Amino acid sequence: MKGFKKNMFKKNDKKTIEWGNASNRTLRRAQADKYDEYYTQYEDIEAELKYYKKVLKNKIVFCPCDGPESNFIKYFKTEYKDILNALIYWDKFNKKAYYYDFLTETEAEHIIDTDSFLDDKLNHLFKMCDAVVTNPPFSIEPALIKHILNFGKKFILIGHITLAGQNFYIDLAKKGEIGLGANDLKKNIF
Repeated sequence: MKGFKKNMFKKNDKKTIEWGNASNRTLRRAQADKYDEYYTQYEDIEAELKYYKKVLKNKIVFCPCDGPESNFIKYFKTEYKDILNALIYWDKFNKKAYYYDFLTETEAEHIIDTDSFLDDKLNHLFKMCDAVVTNPPFSIEPALIKHILNFGKKFILIGHITLAGQNFYIDLAKKGEIGLGANDLKKNIF
């Protein structure tokens, strides 16, 4: 992890890092180095998603970049258990898609043999959901947003605020297709 300061990120056992007080320079270097397996901190997820409980009531949410250990999945299973109808998530490391039904409290899994978040093999999962919520890897973020928009789905992406200044996001904002979230802009999410 050349170029990363030791105190900037919290490491875990899968050679991933959590968002901390990441600087724009650090994030750009991570983007350039294609080091983009990040875990969003539970507190950051909670700070943003607490505003969407009414919007997501009785919906099916898809987290295409999140396996069972993801804080998004932990948050939804804890804080949205009486709100969502179902949660779909895909774990690229185990090549499994999961469908958690909040009404029956049951979970099913299905093997989908792909390493890509954007593979056509996952399209049926995008079609099944009402909304997409995740923190996608840098390397696929613009492509994932285009993919979500092609399906006409609402989405919430949590990431570093500096990403919102990129031309891709500015163009989408001008078209009214994307905007900043409900949280305080001083935080590391948008």
